[in-house]
Order: sequence, then C-alpha cells, then structure tokens
Amino acid sequence: MKSEQQSKSYREASRQIVGWLVIQFRIERTARRLAWFAALRSARRGVLGIVALGVALAGCAGRSPAPVAVIQPQDQFLDCTAIMAEVQSNNAKVQQLASDQGLKTTQNVAAGVAGIFIPVLWFGMDFQGTADKETQALQTRQQYLASLATQRRCGEPAEPMPRTTKQRKAATRPAPVAEAPTQEK
Repeated sequence: MKSEQQSKSYREASRQIVGWLVIQFRIERTARRLAWFAALRSARRGVLGIVALGVALAGCAGRSPAPVAVIQPQDQFLDCTAIMAEVQSNNAKVQQLASDQGLKTTQNVAAGVAGIFIPVLWFGMDFQGTADKETQALQTRQQYLASLATQRRCGEPAEPMPRTTKQRKAATRPAPVAEAPTQEK
C-alpha cells in the first residue's frame, strides 16, 4: 500500500507542480502580452503626440494665399476719391504683407535650424509664399487702378469753365432829341 500511497502522493504532487507550472506559464504569457500592449500603448501615445505636434505646427506654418482680384465688380462705379482711397488701403496692405513676410522668413529659418535636432519642426515651415502672391496681386490691382484713374482724369486740374463772351452793354445814350421846329415868324 505504501507504494500505492506514494504513487498517489507523487501523482498529486506532480499534478500540483504541473498546475503551478501552467499557472506560472499563463501568468508569464499574460505579463508578456500586457508588456507588449503597454509598449504598444506608449508607442501609440508617442506617435499620436508626434502627429498632434506636427498638425499643430503645420497649422502655424501659414495660411493659403488669398490674392485680390484685379478687376472687381464695383470698379465701374468708383469715382476719383474712391480710387485714391483704395490705392491708399492697398499700400497699407502691402506694407503689412512685407512685415508678415519678414516674420515668416524668420520662422522658417528657426524651424529649419531646429529641425536638424527635432525633424518634426520641419512641418512648421511655410512653403506657400502667401505674402509674395498677395503682394503681386495687389501690385497688379494698383496698376489697374492707376489706369482707371487716368481714364477718369483723376488728379488733373479741373477744366476751367469756358468763358462766355459778355458783351458790354453799350452805355445808353439818350436818343438824339429832334430839335423842335422853330417857328419863324
């Protein structure tokens, strides 16, 4: 009986050992899976962070050019003062665009240099040339407005009123008085 009892205890012990090994294997496998998922999750966060940073920087990169139309529908109704006002407004816009172009160039240089160390920053560079395109459109519009002002003779002195010849009224002379007939007697 001892051998039966021993074999029973050995079987139980081996079942317990196998059970523990299976449990340990499952735990290790689950831990590996969890580690893989954790790594994937953190990698996903990193990728999402990089994508979000890239999108944010691309949003700062610049806007699409919106050039002004050379000929506009209201042009036929413009008088000289309206033409001059629009020319002055366009000049102010050109100055603002020149300032924007300087800032954008500075931003591109900074992003290019920093992009050497952090390549994502290259997404923040502006390659659209918005200010240049809008400035060119405004200059073309200015040329059109100048030709329109020339057609309408803006800036020329007003034509003098044609002189009407005033005839001097002749001084009224009293009509010659006929001499009264003299009576001779």
